[in-house]
Amino acid sequence: MTQTRITTIGGSAAVLISTEILEQMGVQIGDAVDVAVVDNTLVVRRVDEDDKPERTLEEIIDEIFERRADAYRRLAEGAE
Repeated sequence: MTQTRITTIGGSAAVLISTEILEQMGVQIGDAVDVAVVDNTLVVRRVDEDDKPERTLEEIIDEIFERRADAYRRLAEGAE
C-alpha cells in the first residue's frame, strides 16, 4: 500500500496518484473513473469500455488534440 496526502488544487481536495498505480489500474490521465466510498474507504475504479457512455467523433478528436497540444504546437513551429 502506498501512502499519500490530501492536498488542494484550486478550491477542491485532491489525492495525487502515482504513475505506477495508474498503470496498475490500467488508466491514464484524462480517463474516466468511478469514485465511491465503501465502509470509509475511497474506491477508485476504472470505467470499462462497455460501461463508458458513447462519445461523438468531435469529442474524441477534441480530446486527442487536447492531449497532444504541445506536440502539435512544436510541429507547427518547425524544426530549429
